[in-house]
Amino acid sequence: MRATERNQGSNLKKFVQLLTIAVICVTAACSKQDNFNTLPPGEMFKLLSLQAHTNPTWANSADLYENAQNPSRWSPYLWASNAAALQSLANDKPRLEATIKALFDEMNANSVIDNEGNYRIIYRYPYFFEKYKISAPWYSAFGNAAVAVGLMHIRNLTSDTSKDPLIDDYLNTIITKYSYKNPKGNIWFAEYISDDLPNGHINVINGHFFVIAVMYEWRNLKQTNKYDKHITQGLDTMRDELPNFIQDGYFSYAEGFDHIKDYGQQRAVNFAVASCELRNEICPIAVRYQKLFHDWAK
Repeated sequence: MRATERNQGSNLKKFVQLLTIAVICVTAACSKQDNFNTLPPGEMFKLLSLQAHTNPTWANSADLYENAQNPSRWSPYLWASNAAALQSLANDKPRLEATIKALFDEMNANSVIDNEGNYRIIYRYPYFFEKYKISAPWYSAFGNAAVAVGLMHIRNLTSDTSKDPLIDDYLNTIITKYSYKNPKGNIWFAEYISDDLPNGHINVINGHFFVIAVMYEWRNLKQTNKYDKHITQGLDTMRDELPNFIQDGYFSYAEGFDHIKDYGQQRAVNFAVASCELRNEICPIAVRYQKLFHDWAK
């Protein structure tokens, strides 16, 4: 059987599973729930797919907006991907140690600690988003989350827990500095943060869910309930806001920018499916995403 046929069969099986969940959820009149912990530890890593040579969650998203505007070519997501790829060096200890040191040097070079003690990944180049010019430096909940998940990969490989407080520091900054309520009262973990933007930030759906997934993974690795409230609030936002990103023929990218097509349409479906795994009442929305993507792709 060809890989394409296997993938189609797998996608169909997943769609049927989601549809079944959705029917059960509707029949049972699913209500708002705080019990989101439906996956065993490590499952979100598989969904995020920060692994060497494979990245289905970020399918068709190689043409990142930031690439053309980023002279340094340093990206916190690619940094996390490199951390995930360290497994390939597990049997070459000298090279592994040298690579981990290089990763930490990169992380430190692209991090700052503000006057209030918040750890921030910093973007040191100007960036254009829509009609807005974002001057350097600017910040991102996504950037902090990407470095946190990269640190988790290093932790899993080396069993070194000495950087656990650092993971908390990056995630805590998201909570204290990068979380915003919209007029409907939903909490967003903002992807673009700068005084040059309306209200100082822009909310992007994939960056928001990325933060949820990273907090969820850390919750399981650390066996802590510290982030439960924030995961739950973030999933509330996914439940309420995901339908607003369905446009005529595409999924949009950012809150308030319906005309901007998400540069990873398959990724939009994958994130809807992943959020369904964490919150049953999102499953009917994930089914809509699956069906619309299937119809559009015909």
